[in-house]
Amino acid sequence: MPEAADAPGARVTDALSRHQIEALIYGSPSTPRFTQDSPVLPDVWIRYAEVPGEPHELLLTPFQDAQVGTVTAGQLSRALKACLALPQARRPPGPPVPHRGRRASVAYNQSTVLARLWFDELVRVVLPLSAWWHRLGETGVDSGTPPDERASVRRQRRRELLETLRTPEGQAALAVAVRNPAVAPSQLPPDLIWMVNVIGSLALVRDHVRAPGAPPALWWPLDDEAVQKLAPAEAERHEEALARHYRAVVERVIGLTEGLEDAPWGSAATLSPAGQDQPMVWSVSLNREARATMWRSRATVKADAAARVFDITCRELAWAVIDSGVDARHIAFRRRKGEGERYEPFENGRNRTRIVASYDFSIVRHLLSEETLDDALAELPAGRNEQEIVQRRSDVGALQRRLERGSEVDWDIVGRLIRIPHVEAPGREGYRPPKQQHGTHVAGILAGDCRGSERDGSSAAMPMGICPDLQLYDLRVLDDRGEGDEFNVMAALQFVRHLNSNHDVMVVHGVNLSLSIRHDIANFACGRTPVCEECERLVGSGIVVVTAAGNDGYLQYLTPRGPQDSYRSISITDPGNAAGVITVGSTHRFQPHTSGVSYFSSRGPTGDGRAKPDLVAPGEKIEAPVGGGQDVKRMDGTSMAAPHVSGAAALLIARHRELAGQPARVKQVLCATATDLGRERYFQGAGLVDTLRALQSV
Repeated sequence: MPEAADAPGARVTDALSRHQIEALIYGSPSTPRFTQDSPVLPDVWIRYAEVPGEPHELLLTPFQDAQVGTVTAGQLSRALKACLALPQARRPPGPPVPHRGRRASVAYNQSTVLARLWFDELVRVVLPLSAWWHRLGETGVDSGTPPDERASVRRQRRRELLETLRTPEGQAALAVAVRNPAVAPSQLPPDLIWMVNVIGSLALVRDHVRAPGAPPALWWPLDDEAVQKLAPAEAERHEEALARHYRAVVERVIGLTEGLEDAPWGSAATLSPAGQDQPMVWSVSLNREARATMWRSRATVKADAAARVFDITCRELAWAVIDSGVDARHIAFRRRKGEGERYEPFENGRNRTRIVASYDFSIVRHLLSEETLDDALAELPAGRNEQEIVQRRSDVGALQRRLERGSEVDWDIVGRLIRIPHVEAPGREGYRPPKQQHGTHVAGILAGDCRGSERDGSSAAMPMGICPDLQLYDLRVLDDRGEGDEFNVMAALQFVRHLNSNHDVMVVHGVNLSLSIRHDIANFACGRTPVCEECERLVGSGIVVVTAAGNDGYLQYLTPRGPQDSYRSISITDPGNAAGVITVGSTHRFQPHTSGVSYFSSRGPTGDGRAKPDLVAPGEKIEAPVGGGQDVKRMDGTSMAAPHVSGAAALLIARHRELAGQPARVKQVLCATATDLGRERYFQGAGLVDTLRALQSV
């Protein structure tokens, strides 16, 4: 077969561009299709197109339907692992290609399954478990078919459709239909044609990466206007190249779909809740990267005035800081002996800090996967005494049994395993401070107390946080390199909800998320991504959730004249797009009326037209604790603005305890009493948070 390069056009040798894969997913520019029914969202197809030949981390949402049945994350995880273990899970048959690095292929939390999959596994395992795949056979099910026979009829119909791919007539019809869906035969469902085009094109790219230069190379067709400009001979060669390309697309799909309706896939049905042929996957999205969004500001939000006017203490309240970690050794978080000198952080074997507990969620994905559980456990403390050693052995055994059964996550067990000891001890069993400074800085703005004392000899001018006696939970979702993902953040949010549900009174009253996860517009309704849904559940349970708006308000464009600075609207990041959270933008630390909203602060509205951010707070050159001793540092970003609002919310609850468990009311009060900076609503939200006015208004 001659190379496609024998004809004019744009040959793709290593990857599809985003423009090309979007055209495959949504259709041609003349007949664009802005939605698609595949459970695999566009960002997933795009990732496999842009980085072919590699496995990618995906989030699988279990199927939920009141009539058909509900699947838990554990049940889906168990079915997925069973199917991935089958030789039929991949083409060509044989053992799976090992993943690079010590990373779990399958793990799960309460609501989502994390799967690191090759392209073949996505097509041959995940798609057949989806509702979309089941619907491919619906056209063959008559309304009068008895319910107990419909599953077998659907399977037979899908088998017939796949067999169509293997006939010369079917292949010819598909090649024509893929190129021009408007002339597709009526017996070919539109979803089947769409699947052939997308999956076949991506398979071509993958095969070309595996064997560079091997024909047929992927060929991207010229548009009609460009074709009309070709000489007759060139146009003929271009037409022949396109025909070869579309035949190759169909051939790749034939190989990938071979045997998908054969018996081995029935193992998934036996693992479904009802033990029948029912969908188990609702949607598939990328496991998105979570990143940190990088003192006169205390007076700017009037926290100092509120402390003088009202006799407020936050010592009975607690806030969870979901970030890179809070260094409990810093003087800002040590308890005091009365109002004088500070304790040493772990004096006499006791936790003498206001960091109630520290948990490492950056490793939770490894603990929640049978594949990497042993490696993860080897990195955890074995225990400092016989009682702890026995408890750890019991927890490990219980966790292993739950993972084997696909049972729901027991956060009591996981929490004990990922808890970081608050003791000073040699070796790995002692306190492990975070290596990244971001979380400590955020916590210092919220609850730091760096006031000087005779013992530590620090200056009395050192910065003080909004709530200097607030209790904190340190939930580390970013690792030592500052890297994390959506799965980690969701697990931490679920754990906070668990802490409150297992106590008679609220243990955690609020959460601060100075993190940013970019929202890929075409994949989810704005505010309905997995992490946004998890935040909404947390707010629904009575916990205040404060999150940074993001730092995407500034962009630099490349123009023919060189780089050009610009501002960007509709740039709120997740989880700030969630309706129930308090989304915070940034302003100047002591000149908010003059400077307005920070140039880098993300701006609204949301992609679906809701007003965001909700408030602004100081986020420029904010000085707060970092490191393990007495160090402070200036940082910028909406990350620094969010803890100002978390502190205002905590002070409001401390002053009016009946607001505990009423996050919507707390948000309403803070927004209603904010100071208008005279800026556009989508820039400033309700305005600058005003702690004193909020406390006086209730």
